[in-house]
Amino acid sequence: MEYFGFAFLCISFLLTIVSTPILVWQFVVGVFGLFPDRKKARPAPEAPPFHRFAVVVCARNEEAVIGALLDSLKAQDYPAEYMDVYVAADNCSDDTAGEARRHDARVFERVNRRQVGKGYALRWLLEKIEAARPGAYDAVAVFDADNLVTPGFLRQVNEALRAGADVAKGNRYAANPTDSWVSGGYALYWRSMMHFFHRARANVGLSCFVDGTGFAFKTELIRGEGWNTHSMVEDCEFSMQQICRGKRIVPVSGAVYYDEQPVSFAVSLRQRFRWAVGCVQCVKYCFRDACRALVRGKAGGGASRREALDVLCYLLLTPAVALNLLSGFFSFFGLLLSPAWVVEANAALLLTPVSSWLMLSAGALLLLFLDRQPLRPMLRAVLLFPLFIFSMSGIALIALLRPKTTWKPIAHTGRKGQICTSTTPPAR
Repeated sequence: MEYFGFAFLCISFLLTIVSTPILVWQFVVGVFGLFPDRKKARPAPEAPPFHRFAVVVCARNEEAVIGALLDSLKAQDYPAEYMDVYVAADNCSDDTAGEARRHDARVFERVNRRQVGKGYALRWLLEKIEAARPGAYDAVAVFDADNLVTPGFLRQVNEALRAGADVAKGNRYAANPTDSWVSGGYALYWRSMMHFFHRARANVGLSCFVDGTGFAFKTELIRGEGWNTHSMVEDCEFSMQQICRGKRIVPVSGAVYYDEQPVSFAVSLRQRFRWAVGCVQCVKYCFRDACRALVRGKAGGGASRREALDVLCYLLLTPAVALNLLSGFFSFFGLLLSPAWVVEANAALLLTPVSSWLMLSAGALLLLFLDRQPLRPMLRAVLLFPLFIFSMSGIALIALLRPKTTWKPIAHTGRKGQICTSTTPPAR
């Protein structure tokens, strides 16, 4: 038995060696999210005062919510003549198309049962727009049908694009953070991503990554090959493609939009498993380009070596999280099968889950403090936020072992819970 205990501890050690550098990189970069935002770059003198936006929405059976999104887009503090709204009614069995037309959107209806998913629909819609109005738009803004957009969104991302950004990522807030501890967990998760992932990268001069919706990019990025993604996380894949090509992605704190979050833990697991599978798929599609950028650097016309290293660390983050969980399992069983003195010497490891739970809850409290949000409506989410995060490790492990799933739409109700934030985030 002692032999097996020693073997398990050795396996745990090897897995830790493999996964720790990736996790340490994320932690070190994330620390810079505690610092004030870097000063905004000034718009280039030659930049146009207003980019002409094609605002695009891919919607499948979203009749209940798409009207509210389109109304929020019509209320933008941005010249109406510089924006057009397009909707892809994708494989719909309800009246999404009719509802979008009633709210003055330009609608294309798509029926394709073989190529299912937002990436396919987005590529198709952008091709339709280019065919109908070739070269008419300077930039594209992407939203989901369940989003609500604050009035200054397009103005804020327009300023970022004028200042030299190639892609501008908005600030996602949960529209229903108090509906359940799950939706509250999402709310805390998106806030943590903005602080410790996106802003942190901007503070150290790295590009951030877009995450699904609420972002804008210059049309020149897709001129030629079009929107060319293959994974189930088209947003992450697009981000890595552009960073490897030397393009800049910046977070825009003031470009706030709201996103309806799942309230069921089962639905949440399904959604996050799809994200994890997509991240594993991206290794296949983006690893070679990231390695090439790391070797060539800016001399090759792409990303700097530091940016390419960051892409590689992001690309390998899901596998690293999965291996770290495996390491914990082997360590736990290794201690159980080891001599008593080894268990006593490593008793602190047995307390790791408890200490991790307390640290994650403390981190959730810190997020509410940084964003000046009340605690009481979010108390349940704060206490259970560790469960939300721990479950992502299990999801990552299953996705690594079985990276297969099918895209399934998540029903949206259009019911917004208590939005416990102002439309403009506090200055930092």
